Amino acid sequence: MTEQNYNQITEIQALRNENALLRSLLATKFRCAECSTNNNLQEQLNQLREDHENLKAKQQKEHDENKKMIGKIRSVLLKKSETKSLNRKPNLEEIIEKHRNEPEPISGERIFAGTWKLISAEDTMRYMKLRRLPQNEFMANLEFTWNGTNLILPLEPEIIADPELTAFTSFKDGVLKTVLLFGDDDQEKVTIERSIQEEDQYMRVLSSFTQMYNLTKTSQEISCIRIYERIA
Repeated sequence: MTEQNYNQITEIQALRNENALLRSLLATKFRCAECSTNNNLQEQLNQLREDHENLKAKQQKEHDENKKMIGKIRSVLLKKSETKSLNRKPNLEEIIEKHRNEPEPISGERIFAGTWKLISAEDTMRYMKLRRLPQNEFMANLEFTWNGTNLILPLEPEIIADPELTAFTSFKDGVLKTVLLFGDDDQEKVTIERSIQEEDQYMRVLSSFTQMYNLTKTSQEISCIRIYERIA
């Protein structure tokens, strides 16, 4: 064997090894031609390399297209999920958690809490006389106590004078209103309306009732106004 033949065989063997490596990578797609020492071996190898590069480019293109499509699908699913979340009714646990740390609303009645000193009275004497009220109690200072939930009012002088009266107190539109009823007779009721004025420093109390005159079968509304100043 000449040196030239030996070198040629060595080169062919190296090409065969490279060809075998490429064939193992592309075994599912390509089939290597019969490896031999003919002059077409280099052309076959170059063709395999070109096909390999084309396959890689095609796979990369498909990968990019799939990635883009997946992104679009995720975007659509995310929008649907957000819409569904907005339309979904919250469950009880979510409602409780939402309001767990919220401060409790302050009742409007609470503003009346404090100690009030009487500073003015109008038509008080006639009112007290017709209702047979003790002057000391009717003209005394007032103290309203807030217990954290409700406003505690002192006993009304009208009830002290007539224990059969029943009191019903409500708060609406800034007015603390007490209605005193004698049984179910609405004509015998006494109404006491309290409102806060001038930056919560003064309280106006309007007391009224309907006076019935049996002889003339007429009636007249009797009322008086007391003004109190907050001192505590």
